[in-house]
Amino acid sequence: MATPEEKLNVAFTKLDTNKNDKLTLDEIKSSLTKHGATFDAAQVDAAFKALDKDGDGALNKAEFAALKDEPYRSQFLPLFEVLNK
Repeated sequence: MATPEEKLNVAFTKLDTNKNDKLTLDEIKSSLTKHGATFDAAQVDAAFKALDKDGDGALNKAEFAALKDEPYRSQFLPLFEVLNK
């Protein structure tokens, strides 16, 4: 069974539609919608803002990997499961 880190790595690769090793909020929301995920946009917005530590408007792999930790893990890791199918 894949570890949370492995699952997030797969999710990052699938979400990074322009393959620039950064995820914009639009990429995340568009990809989740495309894969049939149901999510609260306000919660995703808030998490994105909190995880974007360098404030560049995108999540790099290290910032995205923080989803494996609480308070995000229980709320968002299941959301990205849809990308691991």
